[in-house]
Amino acid sequence: MRDINLVVFFTTVKELSSAHIAGLSTYGVDQEALNAYAETFTGFVNAIGKKESLFAERSSAIGKIKRLFKDADEAMIAIDALVRRFKENDTTFYRGYKSARSVKNLGERKTKLPEVTENQQQK
Repeated sequence: MRDINLVVFFTTVKELSSAHIAGLSTYGVDQEALNAYAETFTGFVNAIGKKESLFAERSSAIGKIKRLFKDADEAMIAIDALVRRFKENDTTFYRGYKSARSVKNLGERKTKLPEVTENQQQK
């Protein structure tokens, strides 16, 4: 059952229980038990709200990061165009820039992971 469906279900149970509290005393449910249930239910609803807001914050942050990477790419393209002017006049500067400008992919592994690590990743 989805979280929102649980909220609807719990709200219905809480309302019906409040309306029929006298009949529920036979089953050991009194006002005190109903109040404890209501507190737990409120905590659950608040937790769902926090989860949803965290999801929205994460989505927003991902969008901002994408825009920032795009802006950085555009800035690097503009700088590359400016530095190309030095290709023939100042070759030392140009080669140094190109060397510093190269992007290294540090996320790629050339060696195989130890067997213990591979087993942990498969789990």
